[in-house]
Amino acid sequence: MIVQCDKSLHSKTIHPLINIGCLSDISNTFIETGFYRIILKDRSSCPDFGRLCCDYQDASVIFLSPEYSLSCLTSEDLSFYKKSIFLSFHADLINTSAIKKHFNDYSFFNYRQNESLHISLREKKILTTRFDDISDELNWGIDKYTNILISGKIELLLNYCKRFYTRQFITRSEVNRCIIQKTKRLIDEYFFMNKISEKGLPTSDYCSNNLNLSSAYFEDLFN
Repeated sequence: MIVQCDKSLHSKTIHPLINIGCLSDISNTFIETGFYRIILKDRSSCPDFGRLCCDYQDASVIFLSPEYSLSCLTSEDLSFYKKSIFLSFHADLINTSAIKKHFNDYSFFNYRQNESLHISLREKKILTTRFDDISDELNWGIDKYTNILISGKIELLLNYCKRFYTRQFITRSEVNRCIIQKTKRLIDEYFFMNKISEKGLPTSDYCSNNLNLSSAYFEDLFN
């Protein structure tokens, strides 16, 4: 595997809009705003991140939007991340590439951490290969093709993550059936208490908040 726990990745920027490596330490560069982050965490010494008994146990993938800063984590939280592989890329890289047109399809950047992706060993190998491909391109050197190739490799990585999340919704079918039943009861109660006259029709935000889910995860579950 090419991606290694090399602190030089944090002290020297290979590309101003993207960084990749191992979180052997948390640098100021990593917690700057404006970056999307994907963290691949091994099962060992890993918190649950919402893992259920029906989920795979080999690794977890956490997605962080630019609004989320690791600086708000406690020292105990950070200890879970330090041995993780990460990919960090700035919104400007997306905004100047073809992926911008459908980037909103990757709604898992708006999920909560307890709605993380839990993957099998086979899926983990696929994702680490994608990380390696991006690392290879970064170490090639910057030229006029760099951003095109890197954004394409990021898109491939995200498409695999989207596939694996779809699989996770399927393997969680029984759990999701319970959520749907709770949603139905919540809506029935909403109409029974005549909240519609005061607040209008119940929204996905209303339902997801009452179910302790992010609205993005709630909507994707129903889709």
